[in-house]
Amino acid sequence: MEARLQKEGAAVAFTLPAKAVVDKVIHALEAKQPKIRYYVTFPTYLFAFLKRILPTSWLDVLVRKV
Repeated sequence: MEARLQKEGAAVAFTLPAKAVVDKVIHALEAKQPKIRYYVTFPTYLFAFLKRILPTSWLDVLVRKV
């Protein structure tokens, strides 16, 4: 896994340092009403948005292609 995180190229845009996750965890711990899910990377935000706006069958086709 470390090799993937240190790799250069297209995968770099979708990886963040551990501090990004720690910031979300701290926010969740300090919140009075924490959310069920916290998104960290761009792909997680993107697919959460697509899940809300696309029909399930379209999203399935998209995920298969990715």
